[in-house]
Amino acid sequence: MRDLFQQGELYTNVVNEVNNLIKEEVILINEEGVIVASTDHSRVNDFHEGGLLSIQRKEKMIMTEELTSSLKGVRKGVCLPIIIDNQPIGVLGITGEPEKVEPFAQIVQK
Repeated sequence: MRDLFQQGELYTNVVNEVNNLIKEEVILINEEGVIVASTDHSRVNDFHEGGLLSIQRKEKMIMTEELTSSLKGVRKGVCLPIIIDNQPIGVLGITGEPEKVEPFAQIVQK
């Protein structure tokens, strides 16, 4: 299953489809915490410390104003691990006010 998430075209398709639905900035982060696809192309290949923590903990993380100043590569929003067969294979991130984007992120995560 991890091989599926290593396909660059899949990254881009997922980001674009989510962006079409919710009109917010969307990122996909790999197991090493690196942004592999983004609606903001300048962020691709950047390290996202919040995404790395989310995948390591296998839990949603709300990126607050406080965390944006203490974690590398983080903007306000939400990070949700993508878990298949109890294994995290990546993280979906949506940038924006956490209370606004979290419901969208949870739907997309499912």
